[in-house]
Amino acid sequence: MPQVPPIDVDGFDLERELERRRRQTERRDLEQSRENLAYSYGNRHERFTAPNPALPPNAIANLAAMRPSSVIPLEEFDAGYDSGTWDAPSRNGEGRYRVNLDTGADSLVCACRGFRTHNHCWHTINVARYIAMRRQAVALERRIQELNEDEEVSGQCAG
Repeated sequence: MPQVPPIDVDGFDLERELERRRRQTERRDLEQSRENLAYSYGNRHERFTAPNPALPPNAIANLAAMRPSSVIPLEEFDAGYDSGTWDAPSRNGEGRYRVNLDTGADSLVCACRGFRTHNHCWHTINVARYIAMRRQAVALERRIQELNEDEEVSGQCAG
């Protein structure tokens, strides 16, 4: 198909306007996705990642692909994100189990009997879903920021 130069009617740049609208639509979609992340975490039927058989069973990608029998509230996990250590509540609420992130293997380990038996547990599944959600939020924020910066640059060039 031949390359056709854009039509410029009295200084109106159709290509620039179409690109601006595309970025605007992408930014709106990304912001909506960001707002839906907390809902997705709370919906135990949602999977945050696809399982990867090449990774160990306790890898975050594989754990976040599992569906927990119930969901631990997000507030339980905010404190441990920077340290890579979480104290997850037991199911009966009478105790807590330590979940540790192995950053080298990008995997989780829990002190509970379920994890020792099955190489995954309710605690690690919930923490993995939380980590996957936070990572998705960071990626969305990064892309939104890029779009905002592109908009500022193109606005300066147009003016």
